Amino acid sequence: MPGLVQEIMTPPDRVDTDLLVAFFQPEAVAPDGPAGLIDLRLDGVLVRHLGDGGMAGQSLLIRPRRRLACRWVLLLADVGERDPDDRIEKALQTARESGFRSLVLAPPMERNVKPAAWLEALQRLAGQGGYEDMECLITFNSTYMHEHNAVILNT
Repeated sequence: MPGLVQEIMTPPDRVDTDLLVAFFQPEAVAPDGPAGLIDLRLDGVLVRHLGDGGMAGQSLLIRPRRRLACRWVLLLADVGERDPDDRIEKALQTARESGFRSLVLAPPMERNVKPAAWLEALQRLAGQGGYEDMECLITFNSTYMHEHNAVILNT
């Protein structure tokens, strides 16, 4: 019997979960989408890692220490154009091997992201391959991209 698979409407940085998973392009100068949001909230940890010679295929497991609502963040290197199945399989496998039983996926914000394809792939993959006991949530919320926080100086 498959575990819980559900879409949620919460922005990635506000999800209360054991593990938040986001994908990044190692060759990008600055991460974007959910990985960019996480990098911003964690004071550029991903940019520093890549700038310090971090290997392109590496993934990062980070404890955000109250800077995000989740307890752990997994940033997965997304090398090349891949379909949701490959990305989700890598996320589920890495989460399982790391001892997590619940996770929230935050797919990259690409022009061609199809939420229905991601949700369908997650439902299919979570119901097989030893992931049946996992709680797998997914968020496509991108409202954080429209937040404009700036210091206002009164003179």
